[in-house]
Amino acid sequence: MVLAEALRTMRMEVEAAAEMCAQLLLHVLTRLADDGLLPLRCSMVLKRPAGLIGLVLELVNASPPERGRAAEAGENGVREADGGDRSREGCAFSESARCYLCMRVLLSLTEEPRIAQWLDDVLLAEELDIMVRWLRDASRTAALGRAVERGRFLGLARRRGGFERTESQQNTLEQLKGLQKASRGRGRGALRG
Repeated sequence: MVLAEALRTMRMEVEAAAEMCAQLLLHVLTRLADDGLLPLRCSMVLKRPAGLIGLVLELVNASPPERGRAAEAGENGVREADGGDRSREGCAFSESARCYLCMRVLLSLTEEPRIAQWLDDVLLAEELDIMVRWLRDASRTAALGRAVERGRFLGLARRRGGFERTESQQNTLEQLKGLQKASRGRGRGALRG
């Protein structure tokens, strides 16, 4: 029940609560003693469609980078101060930021050998392709990227700037690409390293 509630909170609640639940999931899966229940916990937390993998894929489909480009152009959504766009009423945590958080949690889990073995059996190369493509595109839009100015004159922006990846987003993208390459090169056993 705790794991299901943590996933629900990551799916629906504000940023602080989602971050806290992400840390809870990481702790429950990686820090608890091996009591023989790890496969059950992994199944509950990571399975499709209600688990973390399903949540990432759902959020990727719900927040395509094109929406970020539209927010950048001022066509749809309310632009947040952090560069995201608001897609739910009263929710300051954008779907893109939520998706990025879930991807980071998923990548953190691949560092634990026992969980990487389980993930290797369930995470498909096509899903990694989708995640890499989404993060590569979304991190260069208002949906997720960091705003940069192109030029300044007397302290005022002369030209409208674009968006670029943060260092954290670049590292996450590189990790995803590494998993993608490993899954294509070796088939099964790619995440076990």
